[in-house]
Amino acid sequence: MRKLKCVNCGEKMLETYTREGMLIYLCYHAQMTKLDISHGAMYCSRSNVSTHVEETKASFEYSRNRYPKAVTSAVNVRALRAAFADLTKQTRLTYDQLSKAVDGTASEESILEYANIAIMLDLPAEQLPKLFNAAMKLGFATGIDTKAAIHALSIGVGRQSRMVLDNIGIMLKAENAYKAYPDLDRVAAWKRYALELINEKAAMLPKPDSKKVAKLQRETEIHNSHTKLGEKLLAVSTK
Repeated sequence: MRKLKCVNCGEKMLETYTREGMLIYLCYHAQMTKLDISHGAMYCSRSNVSTHVEETKASFEYSRNRYPKAVTSAVNVRALRAAFADLTKQTRLTYDQLSKAVDGTASEESILEYANIAIMLDLPAEQLPKLFNAAMKLGFATGIDTKAAIHALSIGVGRQSRMVLDNIGIMLKAENAYKAYPDLDRVAAWKRYALELINEKAAMLPKPDSKKVAKLQRETEIHNSHTKLGEKLLAVSTK
């Protein structure tokens, strides 16, 4: 196969793989950072954009066509970030709080998607870090990953779906909710009772298995690195 050359300095690039098995191309002058470990070429620091801009665009266009999922993820995350910022304007909730709550076991794309859904379905934003942590623990206990668990939380409580909540081991009888909160309307009583059950059951569980947590963290890092790559491709292609 023809050796790729850095579009900035013209030197041949080294083809190698990360520990996760991802193919990367390195210029010998590349400045490495943790976030740079992703699919696609890494360009050296001796950039001369004015003379190589068309070649740079062509190279990134090739990468964008080769890695369409990365670009799709980046587009999704841009929209999700904007919606999250708008939905949380009146609160102190941040993405970092939610990511920390799930121990980095779900991607930024998944966290923002289900946080937005939860808020739009009237789950209390200020309680989401605690609730996402509870969902993660329940997910490990029932054999599903964190993404599926926070989906079950957001959709199950938000839409009052007992079948969805069953995925994280929550069995709820509506009559009990109405009796517990007779002063609330039925929807509000159902949601509050469901959130109480989720927190109570999660509090009874031990810490998730460290090996399973580490596996999801590695998968999350890979997914987030794809998003970062997509953002770089979008940024260059729009210049």
